[in-house]
Amino acid sequence: MTEFVLPLPATPSVAVAGSHERFAVRRIFCVGRNYAAHA
Repeated sequence: MTEFVLPLPATPSVAVAGSHERFAVRRIFCVGRNYAAHA
C-alpha cells in the first residue's frame, strides 16, 4: 500500500437517496424548486 508523507484530505460527498452509498463530488449546487420563477 502507498504511504503518503502528508495525510490526504477527506473526499467531499453527498448521500444517495434510498441507498447507504455516497457519491463523491467536487462542487455542490443547491437549486430551488422554483428557480426559473426567480431568474
